Amino acid sequence: MTSQKPIQHADTKPGDTEQPAKTKPRISRLAIASLLLAILILFPRYGPLFGVAAVITGGAAWQWIARSPSKLKGHRLATTGLVLGVIGLMCFSVIEDLQVCVIRRLPRAWVRPVANFTGMGMAVFRSFRSRVSRVKADLRSISMALEAYYQEHNSYPAWAKGESGANSFAGPNSGAYYIHTFRIWKNENEAGAFYTLTTPLAYFTKYISDPWADTWGTTYGYYADEHGWILYSWGPDIDENGIGDPGDLEPDVEQVYRSSISQPSLTLIAGSSSSSHEAYTYDVTNGTISPGDLWRVRQ
Repeated sequence: MTSQKPIQHADTKPGDTEQPAKTKPRISRLAIASLLLAILILFPRYGPLFGVAAVITGGAAWQWIARSPSKLKGHRLATTGLVLGVIGLMCFSVIEDLQVCVIRRLPRAWVRPVANFTGMGMAVFRSFRSRVSRVKADLRSISMALEAYYQEHNSYPAWAKGESGANSFAGPNSGAYYIHTFRIWKNENEAGAFYTLTTPLAYFTKYISDPWADTWGTTYGYYADEHGWILYSWGPDIDENGIGDPGDLEPDVEQVYRSSISQPSLTLIAGSSSSSHEAYTYDVTNGTISPGDLWRVRQ
């Protein structure tokens, strides 16, 4: 009988022992879960729970990867999930405020569904309610300045829009440019021709910004006749660039407000049956982003 020699591969030498094939390490599922949980912090209904879960799974993934480096990988995923989880827990209120700001700037038709989907409905409502309170306080402060001005000059400040208005900086491509508001000086030749709330006697150092305006720094609407005035804000429907939408005081403010009749008038409060407009007054009971403006009149 003839003995057969073992077959040797070309790349092996006599005496070498064959090594088992190495398996590639797989990505840790805990590391992936940690990253996904950290991303879910952006849905604040259960944001803190997602943050805690991201930290726990990220730490566990680190331990398992350290114990079995030949079988598991994913240090970066675990680190990212762990860090984002910690940041999310520490800055949750800031993240929530930023999300509210983003949602508030969405088209009106998107605000409610996006807020409900992300669990931000109550947060958005709280933000809107706080801004409504701020607007009412601002209008009250401006009204006191108007009355102080009247005591000094026996008339109310002049109003204007466009190039002569306080919102002229917004430019003609903005709705704020065209609203009735406080008149300002545009050249030195007008000096002494009239006075304003800021010049020469400063009842205000600068005009207060309307938090509901699309253009940053836009002040409130203002219109006055001989014996009265009306101040108004765009309201939570944020429709500065959609002048003429239902519930807007612009461009109807000169017809809606008249000091010769008792104020606030029924038209101002409830709208007119002969007009295509809905009520000019924002009412929180009609929904967070219901039509209508916030206003204050001299009664």
